[in-house]
Amino acid sequence: MTKNWWLAVSKSRSVVGYWPANLFNLLKDNAKSVVWGGAAYSPGNETGLEMGSGQFLPNQESKTSYAGGLMVVDGWNHYRELNNYKIDTYADKPDCYAVDYRGSTGEPLGYNVLFGGPGGLKCGK
Repeated sequence: MTKNWWLAVSKSRSVVGYWPANLFNLLKDNAKSVVWGGAAYSPGNETGLEMGSGQFLPNQESKTSYAGGLMVVDGWNHYRELNNYKIDTYADKPDCYAVDYRGSTGEPLGYNVLFGGPGGLKCGK
């Protein structure tokens, strides 16, 4: 086991990120959690921005931000589906943004999470 960290995307598991083990202290052996999601960001001083399409429509990934095909890699370098893991969801501003972990919905998304929302003035700093 190399203890290096990789980020792979799509069914082809194309590697888009690599971090050698020597960059980490706390993650040198394993991770206690994995996080998927989004953030609304502006390089200026705007606050309360929309996330994704600005809508959160449960069960409508065509109109809501989502991450799909979620898997983790175990200590033996095997890809694992999420059915044996505890999944928590969290939105720091639930009046502005929402999150919905849907488990596996079959192809093409597999295990997935929807997130996003309209933002608004009440969502400022």
